[in-house]
Amino acid sequence: MDEKIRVMFVDDEPNILRMVRRVLRNEPWEMEFYNRAEDAWQAMQKNPPDILVTDHRMEGMTGTQLLARVKAAFPDVLRIIFSGYTEVSTLTEAINQGNIYKFIHKPIKEEDLRLTIRRAAENVLLQRENRQLTERIQAQNEELRKLNEELEERIQQRTRDLYLRQKALEIAQTILENLPTAVLGLSLDGAVVYCNSACAEFLGVKQGELLGQNYDEALPPDFIRLIKETLEDGQQLVWHGKINDRSIFAQTSLFQKEEDAGGLVLSFICFGQTEPTVIDCNN
Repeated sequence: MDEKIRVMFVDDEPNILRMVRRVLRNEPWEMEFYNRAEDAWQAMQKNPPDILVTDHRMEGMTGTQLLARVKAAFPDVLRIIFSGYTEVSTLTEAINQGNIYKFIHKPIKEEDLRLTIRRAAENVLLQRENRQLTERIQAQNEELRKLNEELEERIQQRTRDLYLRQKALEIAQTILENLPTAVLGLSLDGAVVYCNSACAEFLGVKQGELLGQNYDEALPPDFIRLIKETLEDGQQLVWHGKINDRSIFAQTSLFQKEEDAGGLVLSFICFGQTEPTVIDCNN
C-alpha cells in the first residue's frame, strides 16, 4: 500500500504558514503551502491532496467556500479548518458546507497541530487501505460471479447432454426390446447385464430375471461354449446349430472402450422346427 501522504495548508497569514512549516518539518508527509484559497483550488485541479488544512476567514474565497468546493469535487480529501472564531453560526456553516474532519483553534498550539495532522494521516491511510480492500473484494466477487456463471453454463450444458443421452438410451432400449432378434449383454467378467424380451422368451425366464447372474449358470451349453471362446480369443464368432430342436443362428461381438469398460453381446435368431429358407436375391 502507498503510504505517501500529501497535505495542503492554506492561510493568508504568512507567520501561520511559517509556524506550520517549522512544527511539521520532521514529519514524513509531502506539504504544500498557499496564502490564497484561489491558488490552492487551482493547484488542486491537477493534483488534489490527501488532507486540506485551511484558514476560515481569508480575503476573496473563504476557507468555508474552499471546503465546500473540495467536498463536491474531491470528497475523499480529508478537510480540517483553522479558525479563531467560535461563534455557533461560523461552526455550523463550516460543518454544513465543508463536512470538516476537525477544527484547529487559533492561536494554534504546536502539539495540537502535530497530533491532529498525524491522526488525520492515519485516517487517510486507513481509508486508503479500506478502499483497496473493497476493490479487491469487488474484484474477487466479480471473478466469483464469472466462475458461477461459467459453472452454471457448464451445469446446464451437462444437464442437456445427460438428457439427450438418457433419451438416446431410452430409444435404443425400446428398439432392442422390440427387435425380433434375441439380444443378451454381458460384462467382461461374465455377468448378465441386459436381456431383451425375445431372449428372455427363448430362455424361458422373466424379463430381468437373469440380470447379475453369470452366463455359465444361466445359458444353454452351446451358448456358454460360444461366449467362452469369444472371451478367450477376443474375436467375433458366428455359430449355427440347434437348441431344443430349434434352429439357431448366433453371433457374438466383443467390445472394449476403456480399460475397465466393455462387454460382450450375444445375438441370435430362432427359426422354429425347420431350417430357414435362403432366397437368392440375384434371380
